[in-house]
Amino acid sequence: MKSRKQRAAYSYGAVIDEKSEIFRHDLYSRIGLQKIFAGKDVLDLGCGYGPDTINFSEFSKNVTGYDIEFNDLWKENKRKNIKFVQGSSSSLPFKDNSFDCVYLKDVLHHVEDINKSLKELKRVTKKGGSIIIIEGNRFNPIFYIYSTRLKGHDHFKQSDFEKIVSRQFKNYKIKSIEAYPPFKMPMSIYKKVIKLESFVSKIGFLKSFFSYNIAIIKVD
Repeated sequence: MKSRKQRAAYSYGAVIDEKSEIFRHDLYSRIGLQKIFAGKDVLDLGCGYGPDTINFSEFSKNVTGYDIEFNDLWKENKRKNIKFVQGSSSSLPFKDNSFDCVYLKDVLHHVEDINKSLKELKRVTKKGGSIIIIEGNRFNPIFYIYSTRLKGHDHFKQSDFEKIVSRQFKNYKIKSIEAYPPFKMPMSIYKKVIKLESFVSKIGFLKSFFSYNIAIIKVD
């Protein structure tokens, strides 16, 4: 049974907030991550302090959280099927075909050598495995003001994101999603916004301004 706090939380739709579990689980659901990662060995690249790593451990076989910076919370967040490793994305300390799935969110635009890092991701992922790459859209109005102009994040525009992915992978699809406002809205209204997104996504010009671009890759 959900606590009063949980019931109150789920009366509102997800917002763009890295600390929001509602945001995280809503994102997983819309990508179908639980189905993709279920019972698999997963690499969470750019894991930070490990919130996604912990969530993935609930339905994955094993999860490795990996980040360029060590985080003191790794010891606290460690579980039986979780381990944390520090290192660079351009030189992963793992054997070939080590993971069934790789996940990286808002990481790629920070990487110095993108092609080298993507080749490393391909190397450590098993044939037939999945790589999920999520990046903010440079020209989403909110992201452009808040992330690009104010915080200096060099996000990719949609066309550039697909070019980057296509250089290294052949079997992929690009999904763009919206409906993550910067403020809370009642769940009844939020659901209507999600339905509106489905309609708007058929209009190419408007879709180019959606918040997130997602590459769902199958490794050949």
